[in-house]
Amino acid sequence: MNSSSLTQIPVRPNMSSFGPFEIGSTLSSVLLGISTLQAWNYFLNFPKDRIIIKSMVAVVYFTDVLQSAFFAHTVYWFTIIGTENGLASNDLHVLTTMPWTLEASVALFAFVNFTVQTYFCHQVNYISRNIYIALGCFFLALVRLGLTLAILGPMSSNNTLLVVNTPTFKWEIISELAVGTAADVLIVVCMCIGLRAQRTGFSHSNRLVDRLVSLALATGVMTSVVSIVQVATYATMPTSFVWVACFSLTSKLFTNSLLASLNRRGRASKATPVTVEIQRHVEMTYMKDCSSTDVPGKVTESRDSESC
Repeated sequence: MNSSSLTQIPVRPNMSSFGPFEIGSTLSSVLLGISTLQAWNYFLNFPKDRIIIKSMVAVVYFTDVLQSAFFAHTVYWFTIIGTENGLASNDLHVLTTMPWTLEASVALFAFVNFTVQTYFCHQVNYISRNIYIALGCFFLALVRLGLTLAILGPMSSNNTLLVVNTPTFKWEIISELAVGTAADVLIVVCMCIGLRAQRTGFSHSNRLVDRLVSLALATGVMTSVVSIVQVATYATMPTSFVWVACFSLTSKLFTNSLLASLNRRGRASKATPVTVEIQRHVEMTYMKDCSSTDVPGKVTESRDSESC
């Protein structure tokens, strides 16, 4: 192997460039543990939710688990298998070869993000009562899905970490992160505006609305900040792979935001009769046996009706 080819390799013999992979895998495991607890609480507390909602939660959660397993294998490949192969063959270029699980991890990442953003687009439509705004949010989510899947193209054609320096990969990942951040911000802004419109003159109901707004803001801010950090670190130091650590966290943040959105109903619906009515107005109809003939303004006392 000549010296010119060695200079093209974006990793060092001490493997320090793979540190972000390990850090990202560790932090994503922590977030996966939190989402596991949230998923358990959801299925325990809301057994009467519609089958489509429960199926969505199950599919998103298990897809996220599989994505974590694939990313963990990617870390193992780079730090163990790749090192052994490189030492055995005396060819450092082996260290840059990507395993198939990294591409699979990107595909599952795209699926989780798109599913969760589609769910929030539906909530935007329900809260704002404006189908055009919801369709705008959905369009951005759809564009993000396409750009994320497009990244798989250069990854397949150039099956090494050198792909991060190719022009096609650069514009695709920067565009994906920019569109994704715009979609997150738009969804959060629309939800907050719609929720603020539900404020009344009652302090209890106003506190509930403020709490829902803060939860929506927290969800959007976390994913947006991670995306901004990811694009900034990639644009300034792509071969350090710090941005990969952010990539490993994004789908976990989306999964936790979905589960937090569903589980918050239990906390909000136990406040007061006024907050129960506001909660029923601003949330989607999850229960399969909710009556469609409820009298507006009338609050039932049963636990099942409060969960609707």
